[in-house]
Amino acid sequence: MLKDAHLLEAALLCSHRIASLDEVARNSFANASAECSEIADVVWVNPTNSSEGVCDWLDEGGMLEPTRTLGRREAVATLRKDSGLRKSGKDLSK
Repeated sequence: MLKDAHLLEAALLCSHRIASLDEVARNSFANASAECSEIADVVWVNPTNSSEGVCDWLDEGGMLEPTRTLGRREAVATLRKDSGLRKSGKDLSK
């Protein structure tokens, strides 16, 4: 996670947006957002995940959508953990 801290630092200083393929880092930072509210509003997208519609999102201006934030992902991760759906493949973020 430390090796990816520069991504968060840059996002906090600039646009509050990160595009990265690293799901492990994204999930780690999403979990950390429960304790660090500064990063909860950072949008993190994975351009290789077609279900995220990153190209369309960028074409529409790449707005700071709450459903794409690390804080929202932390809430979804908690729901998955609590409900036992972690590996079910169901998308609880909508």
